[in-house]
Amino acid sequence: MLTSTAAMLLMSGLALGQANTEWRTPLDFGALGDGIRDDSAELQEAIDGNLPVHLAGRTYRITSPLHLSSGAQLLGPGVLHVDFDSASSGENNSAIVVEANNVTISALTIAKDFIDGSSATAILGRGASALTVRSVTIEGFSAGQGIWLEDCRNFSIIGNDIGGFVVGVDTDLLAKPMAGILLERCKEGLITGNTLDQFEVSEAARGEGYLSYCIYSRESERIAILDNRISFAGEGIHFEDSLGATVSRNVLIDIWSYAVRLVRSSFTVVSGNHISEAYQGVSIAGAPLQPDPECVVPDLGTAGPLEGLVGSVEGGIEDPAAEGDTLVRLGDGVLSTRATIEMEDSGSFSFVVDLLQQKQFSDLTLVSAIQYRSSGQFPGGVVSLAVSNSHTGPFIDAGSARLECGRPPAGGMTDERPGACATMGEARRIVLDEPINTRYVKVSASYCTDNSMLMSEAYANHGPIVYRMRPIGADFQNGSRSPALMADGDTSTYFDPSTTTGFIDLDVSPYPVEIERINLIGRLGALSGLPRVGEVLLSETDYHDGLESQITSFNLEPENGKVSIDLPAGSRARFVRIKWDSIQDSTDTRTQIAEITVDSKDPCIPQDRDYSIFSNGNAVNGNVILNPGSKSIFGEIGTARFSGSGAHGIDLGGNANYSIVSDHIIADTQAFSTMESGINSADAGLGNTITDNISTYDFGLEVGEFWMCY
Repeated sequence: MLTSTAAMLLMSGLALGQANTEWRTPLDFGALGDGIRDDSAELQEAIDGNLPVHLAGRTYRITSPLHLSSGAQLLGPGVLHVDFDSASSGENNSAIVVEANNVTISALTIAKDFIDGSSATAILGRGASALTVRSVTIEGFSAGQGIWLEDCRNFSIIGNDIGGFVVGVDTDLLAKPMAGILLERCKEGLITGNTLDQFEVSEAARGEGYLSYCIYSRESERIAILDNRISFAGEGIHFEDSLGATVSRNVLIDIWSYAVRLVRSSFTVVSGNHISEAYQGVSIAGAPLQPDPECVVPDLGTAGPLEGLVGSVEGGIEDPAAEGDTLVRLGDGVLSTRATIEMEDSGSFSFVVDLLQQKQFSDLTLVSAIQYRSSGQFPGGVVSLAVSNSHTGPFIDAGSARLECGRPPAGGMTDERPGACATMGEARRIVLDEPINTRYVKVSASYCTDNSMLMSEAYANHGPIVYRMRPIGADFQNGSRSPALMADGDTSTYFDPSTTTGFIDLDVSPYPVEIERINLIGRLGALSGLPRVGEVLLSETDYHDGLESQITSFNLEPENGKVSIDLPAGSRARFVRIKWDSIQDSTDTRTQIAEITVDSKDPCIPQDRDYSIFSNGNAVNGNVILNPGSKSIFGEIGTARFSGSGAHGIDLGGNANYSIVSDHIIADTQAFSTMESGINSADAGLGNTITDNISTYDFGLEVGEFWMCY
């Protein structure tokens, strides 16, 4: 904290440019603070000086991220004018990056030159402890995040003003949530006294849903969200796979969908909040994350291609002339051609394929084009499947998968995240909850960041696939082998990156399977490029985002032209990662793998579910919820209403167990009803207590005249 003398000197300007032992300003290091000249280097030098840095009421233009080290204090008043945009999400597109402890950012403004659809972030914290962000204004951002914290703990976000995020273009909003505050795997955090206002997505850009959030918490524990004002967003406060949170005394107004939503989250208290003009007031939903080990072998059906197109493409134009193939040839095994669907009137499209006869259908594998092409990409967003025995429907929803969007990074393919859109001949699989007998499959998806969709292949009930192959080094050469071809039995071609280190992700089966052995087969006439030293990782959640659990390591020599990695007994998963850091011949500079095979037992579909990982033990009490079912577009209250279709003040319809719902006032006070029910418990789970709630439909009646409902 400043001494009174130092504070007076700073306010009067007498100390500007003078060194001292208590604090510094960027001006001491040559910054101009005129908002025009690039002051990035001078600011960073001041921050690295191990003294508090005061912005002295000036505006500093920065063209690269500022990195704050342990103990750093960046204090206002002052403005950081963010004048860069890397067109990506993460450290390189963040104004301030904190990967250290005991950092304070206070009383300043972070203002970006607005770019519609930009994924830029104002403050990014990773692995930080005791981070304080106080009285900061964040403005001028679009599809990114105001404050994004990963693996942080003991943090405070107090009294900030974050908002004005607007997306009007058709862009990817699925890679990371567009949010005022985004928390991932964080613990012991306080979010209080903040104003989060206007996180708007236009109708053209909305795609699969109104994907914007004021506060989004994923896999986090013990987060307190108190006394905030939240308005104009897709969702107000969203918890996913989180524990032990407190949401209290917040005001949430004009929310497109859920004001407060708990998804697979437990032991959370939601109390004393005022909620108005939200489609759903409070929603609690649970879903099993881990199956019971007891399972049955599914009848997967015979593998086969998608034989043809039925009807026409919806939401786009099939374009076989654009270097491409036609949809009727998806499944002919030729990866050099590709099907193209150009965008027409919407950000999504669908088409129907014919399996030629009724058969067991378990999964759909899509393979991307071998070469990335500008303005054309793999399907993104939620790729969903629906089935029918008639090409005219009706189609029944059968399964879906969410794929992130994003162009390949300029430096190659080395930093692509799990779940990202497929490129370079990679494969993605969409799996049904369980196999179903059908003939026709309707595929629905969204366009990625570009205006056309490219695919080279599509298979029904396909065998093991290589989900992706990536070297760890800086360069990537696809060579003569495409990842999608790594399990076709052909050893004459091979995967050939320019590095000796790398990793492979395998999608072994559409359902969890016990894996016994993985075989990496060398190309004919040359074995020195095979991996020698590495490790094998499995997904504990049977999902590719969870590939973090090492199951075994290996240091092997090839035998009979292959390296065989034995896994411990009982190693059960769907996704596997093989990672290596050296190859057989230390003098060789290239990894060369021609084929990958997996020895496994039969796949299985879980039967009994473990209810302990549903949403359990939540307490929702003492909230005031007005006008469920009412929502707005771009701040125009009431411009779109649902007339009571599925709108509830509190919804327990998603397997919520052992929750207490009490002492609420839920009222629909509008000229016509938009609320279906005050409290929906039709599909609730076990052991819930619902008591002492008042729900009313008040159509302008006299005080005291209302209908009671639960």
